[in-house]
Amino acid sequence: MKKTLTLIILFVSVLSLTAQKSIEELVNMPDKKFERLVNTNNSAVLVKSFANNARRQANLDLPDPLIPEIKRVGILSFFTADFSEVDAKAMRRVMKNGGSARLENWLSLDGGKAILNTFYEESESALRSAFAKEDIELLTPMEYLTDDSMIDTYSDYQVEISKAVSAILSAADYLNKEEEKSIVAATGYRVYPAAVQLGGTDPKVIKSMADLTQKLKVDALLTVQIVTVKEKEQIGLKAIRIALHSPNPVPDHPDIKYGLGSYMPGVLLEYAGTEFGEGIPFATMTEKVGGTFKEVNTDLFDELIARYTNILVSNLITDYAGKK
Repeated sequence: MKKTLTLIILFVSVLSLTAQKSIEELVNMPDKKFERLVNTNNSAVLVKSFANNARRQANLDLPDPLIPEIKRVGILSFFTADFSEVDAKAMRRVMKNGGSARLENWLSLDGGKAILNTFYEESESALRSAFAKEDIELLTPMEYLTDDSMIDTYSDYQVEISKAVSAILSAADYLNKEEEKSIVAATGYRVYPAAVQLGGTDPKVIKSMADLTQKLKVDALLTVQIVTVKEKEQIGLKAIRIALHSPNPVPDHPDIKYGLGSYMPGVLLEYAGTEFGEGIPFATMTEKVGGTFKEVNTDLFDELIARYTNILVSNLITDYAGKK
């Protein structure tokens, strides 16, 4: 559905945005070709190893294969981060550490919020439908936060992160600066940027997500990040990242020895995402400081999100069943 929005956009410089494949081309791409564009990850091998140890060493009666019993999934966060928000302070910090960055445009907080809410309106039904195909109920915070204690937990919980993820978030000024830059969540959500960094594989994040999942009384938590990039009159889709975390389906047991490793209370069930290079244009705006949107076109975005979510949900079954 095509939508036109008017709102404030702030920017300080420019970068080069090269038109790539359109959203329509991605939606209509043959399955095998599209799947090659999607980066996926999961903990299926790890879960199988834990389950085998549990059967052999503790005589635990676990199904083989052990497919996680996921019936209720809560959407933890649906948020955007504008790739072009790197500022001079962050640029100096990144370059000092041997990286490279540029002083670039960024969407204002209101700009990011308006675009994200448009994406979310297009996506919610597609997300629900993908999970419903496997008889999994997908819930929004309004649906799974059923008492004041859970609401407080959702609002206040701090996800533990590793030094590597901390460096990534700090370089982009994500940490404790949501109000200053266009890293914003859709209405009704809060931002959880750590959940999708490094493909959702940070061990400390995984542990925290398992704890949070149990506190919020769902089987798994879904995090969706839409990354945008701005260049002159164009706003582009920079990346889609979707991560599904849960507690470890294999319970810990004192008789189980894990060799050089240790028991992990949580797992990254599935991850699906794509980095779109320099961005896929989907919006135009007036070219000036404090500019306004001329047009935001999210035609077919629901079908694009559906392709990613269908892959993620399908993998949730086939990866753990050993069918690949």
